[in-house]
Amino acid sequence: ETVELPVFASYDSAGINEIMSAIESAECISFELVDGLDSIELFDGKKLYRAQFAGSGESYNDFLKTLFSPEKKKIAHNVKNIMNVLMAEGLSTEGFIFDTALAAYLLDSNSNDYGLEKICLKYLGSAYKGCRAVFELYPVLDMELKNKGMEELYYKIELPLCAVLSEME
Repeated sequence: ETVELPVFASYDSAGINEIMSAIESAECISFELVDGLDSIELFDGKKLYRAQFAGSGESYNDFLKTLFSPEKKKIAHNVKNIMNVLMAEGLSTEGFIFDTALAAYLLDSNSNDYGLEKICLKYLGSAYKGCRAVFELYPVLDMELKNKGMEELYYKIELPLCAVLSEME
């Protein structure tokens, strides 16, 4: 069963400002690059948002700086790939606190598929999509890492290595 939420889509500066308020008030944000940095989907634990560059003008650059500020805690899927995109645009790669693909790999390195749908079915029993899937997986995968004694490996070595590998690429 696929679990979906309605999306608050923004195509103008007023909508972008609403999304920026949600980012600033959320403890952490999950997101997915839908079309590079030109279209981004976000989930704050309550509401699903989609921000688009087209029609948003200069406020979209403010949105990107807010989302990718080092202080904002972010969770995502395949963080290293996202870091590559951010570096190419001169945006900060700091603030990532969790990568669902990396955690799933550490928990089951014999698998050949770390797609969100498969990970959701395995750990949540439902087929969440996009950044909502990432948000829902975060506490479950974090607990699995702790239960298997992999917390230090993940947070002290593997996750920080994403930035190093991204810089090397």
